[in-house]
Amino acid sequence: APGEIRQKGYVWSRKQWRRIMNPTYPRIISNRNFYARCGVTPLTERVAKSRWKMLGHILRSDCNSPPQLALSFTVESMENMKGRIGRHQISIFKTILSDLNKRNMNLCNLTDLTELRH
Repeated sequence: APGEIRQKGYVWSRKQWRRIMNPTYPRIISNRNFYARCGVTPLTERVAKSRWKMLGHILRSDCNSPPQLALSFTVESMENMKGRIGRHQISIFKTILSDLNKRNMNLCNLTDLTELRH
């Protein structure tokens, strides 16, 4: 989802927790302290962790499984095919690539994909 929509979801999530906690004016707390008091993690961290787990499941799956074939095709097409014309689309693959780049890992070709599997 675009960043604007994600941000609205995070704001909504915090708003619901604040309704449960009901902090009044003199007891204003920051988001970090708020999450610590509630004992929950921010939605951004939970979503990123779920994406990372999903990638792990896909990488450990059989080489002929549909998710594995789709990932292999996407990585291979990244090398061989020209990009699309028009507005950049947000996809789960591009989001996973950005997560990998944050962890200093590359996924540019099929050899990188096989290295990630092991």
